[in-house]
Amino acid sequence: MSNRAQEIIKTFYEEEAKRQESEVTFTDFTVRLNSSDLAMLEVIAKRFGKAADRIASEATSAALYSMVEALETGERKALAKEADELNETLAKKAAKANGKPDFDEKSVTWVMNDRAITREENKRKKEQEEKKPAEPASATDANQDQADEAPKQTTYAEESVDNNDNASSMHNQSPSDNASSPASMFNS
Repeated sequence: MSNRAQEIIKTFYEEEAKRQESEVTFTDFTVRLNSSDLAMLEVIAKRFGKAADRIASEATSAALYSMVEALETGERKALAKEADELNETLAKKAAKANGKPDFDEKSVTWVMNDRAITREENKRKKEQEEKKPAEPASATDANQDQADEAPKQTTYAEESVDNNDNASSMHNQSPSDNASSPASMFNS
């Protein structure tokens, strides 16, 4: 006969087996923390009913992923490959220490993470490129609308063409006389 209490115990055994299986390659690593960081880690762990070392482990994994994202593409690829090669050695050693001497698994964790990061970078780059052509066109349209609405200003060159018979007056103008003309704005 099975009752609810027995099912709970069975679930506990299943959870324990899954945890042990997922942690077969875990190894201890000692780190020194500032007391304020350790205090926050302990408070967060207490708040969520978790072990502080478990939260620290998950936080470190997340921080490592963020650090890898910040690496330059070529360097990230090389380091990902190197990390996976080292991981195979470390995982075998950890598995042996955790009672699984026959553990032999190819590691591609960081190579796959690199591919995911590269895909995301390419996706963002493509989205930015798709937005770029639309922006200049709308900016050009806005500039054209402003030009259509603005009163026509005569440039220094246009004045000289219009006043061909009065060439001497053209040479007597000072540059400040044309300070508001569009041509003078680009020359200053």
